[in-house]
Amino acid sequence: PRIAESPATDEARSDQPVMSKGNEIVLLVEDDDGVRGLSRRVLAKCGYTVLVARDGAEAVRIASQQERVDLLITD
Repeated sequence: PRIAESPATDEARSDQPVMSKGNEIVLLVEDDDGVRGLSRRVLAKCGYTVLVARDGAEAVRIASQQERVDLLITD
């Protein structure tokens, strides 16, 4: 259908989700390679420093070598 208004530009749309930008350190513990890789990429794209571990033992080792970890994500 024809409309008199011009379509809204991407900048003008307020219904689009806003991606958070973080600067915290996230420790991601995931045994599935695909899930771990995707999660790492998404978190890094959002500005987080992402430390990855395949299991709990590796996560404990990584965390003990860090001055701080702001968030732990695990399944």
